[in-house]
Amino acid sequence: MKLSFLIQRIAEKEGLQVSQDEVLKRVQSLAMAYQIPLEKFLKDLQKRNGVRELYDQIAHEKVLAFLEQNAKIEEVPAAVAKAG
Repeated sequence: MKLSFLIQRIAEKEGLQVSQDEVLKRVQSLAMAYQIPLEKFLKDLQKRNGVRELYDQIAHEKVLAFLEQNAKIEEVPAAVAKAG
């Protein structure tokens, strides 16, 4: 739950949004992958709140992509162990 909350807060702060078109494209892609007619696949998703799950999944992907693109990597020398 904490990770989901954190990702949601980052998305809000950075203005990262998921469009209906993005969700529809994901639904179409999954329906094709599972070889299920689009209408049937969508009805099954709606029955189990799967559309919301896809929305959340896409949002998570966007946040992770944002973090990767904006990460600042700093090399730090390894600590040398002292022999005692």
